[in-house]
Amino acid sequence: MQQRLASLDILRGLTVIGMIVVNAAAGLQRFPIPPALLHSHWIGLTLADLVFPAFIFMVGVSIAMSMPEQGIDRARTRRIVVRSARLIVIGLLLTNLYWLADYDTYSFRWGGVLQRIGLVFLFVAPLHLLLSTRALAMSAALVLLVYCGLCFLPVPDGTPVDLLVPGANFVAWIDRAVLGPFIYVHGPLGYDPEGLLSTLPAIAQGCLGVIAGRRLAAAGSARHLIGAGCVLAAAGGLLAFVVPVSKDLWSASFVLVTSGLTSVALGALYEMVDVRRWRLPFAALASAFGMNAIAAYVLHYVADGVLHWKAMDAIYAASAAIVGARIAFAVPIALFLAGIAWAMVALRRRGWVIRL
Repeated sequence: MQQRLASLDILRGLTVIGMIVVNAAAGLQRFPIPPALLHSHWIGLTLADLVFPAFIFMVGVSIAMSMPEQGIDRARTRRIVVRSARLIVIGLLLTNLYWLADYDTYSFRWGGVLQRIGLVFLFVAPLHLLLSTRALAMSAALVLLVYCGLCFLPVPDGTPVDLLVPGANFVAWIDRAVLGPFIYVHGPLGYDPEGLLSTLPAIAQGCLGVIAGRRLAAAGSARHLIGAGCVLAAAGGLLAFVVPVSKDLWSASFVLVTSGLTSVALGALYEMVDVRRWRLPFAALASAFGMNAIAAYVLHYVADGVLHWKAMDAIYAASAAIVGARIAFAVPIALFLAGIAWAMVALRRRGWVIRL
C-alpha cells in the first residue's frame, strides 16, 4: 500500500508550520500576541492547541498508508523500535539543549513533542499490523474510556480531584511522583503536558488516524473522512460536559474533537487536491514542509537554541517602531519561518526526504 497523498503532505506541512509559529509566538508572549496563537491555559481550545494532536492523528494516517497489513515479524519489529528510539533520543536532546549547556541552572525534561511521537509510533504501528479495523476502533475506545477513569481516580496525596484545576488529578500526580521536580509545570500541582499517562490517549488518537488512513486507502472518498470527522467532533463536544477539553491533560474529549477536525480538514484537502487536482496557493510550500516534517521541526528547534529570543526581541522592537506593536510580532515570526522554509524548499527541489 505504498502511496503518497498530496493532501496528507500538505496538511502535515501546515501542522508543522503551525508548530513553528506557535512555538515562536510562545517565546514572544510578553508582547501583544493574538490569543489564537497561544495555548489555552489548561481548559479550552485555541488554534495553537490543534497543531500537535493533528500531527499525532496524521502519524496514524501515514502508518496506514505506508505499511501493508501483512502481520508483524522480527525485521518489522526491529525497524519500528529503531525508528521510535531515534525519535525519542532526538527529542530528549532537543528538549534538553539548555540543560546540556548549563545543568546547574536548567532541569532535565523527559517529556516532549518528539518523544510523544516516537511512543505513539512504537505502539500504533504494531497495532496496525496486528488488528482489524474493528478491533483497532474498540482498542482506541477502550483506552480513552480507561483514561477517563484514571482522570477521576482519587489522588494519593489527598489533593481533591478537580479537572478544572491544573494538575489536580491522578494523571498529574503520576508525573509528580515518577518524574519528581523535573517536570515542565513546576509547583505542588506540577505536571508535564507530554507526561506519562497522558501518552495513552495520544496512542488512541494515533489509532484513530490509522482507521482514517485505512478508510481513505480502501474507499478513496472524502465523504467518509468528513462524515466520520463530524461524528468524532460532535462526540467530543458532548463528552466535554463530563471531561473538559484540555490539551495539557490530553483529555478524551480533546482527542475526539481534534481528531474530528483533522479528519474533516484531511477529507476536504483530499477532495480538492487528490481528486479534483486543484492548485492551492499554499500547497507547494506546505508540501515541502510535509515531506520533511520531522526535519523541519528539528531544524526550528536547533535554530531557536542558536538564535535565542534576544534576537527575536530585537527584531520585534525595531518592527514595532515602524508597523506598530499590535502587528510587530508577525515580523520576527515570519523571518524565522522563512529561514526554515528556505531549507525545506531546497530539500524538496533536490528530491531529498530525511527519514528519522
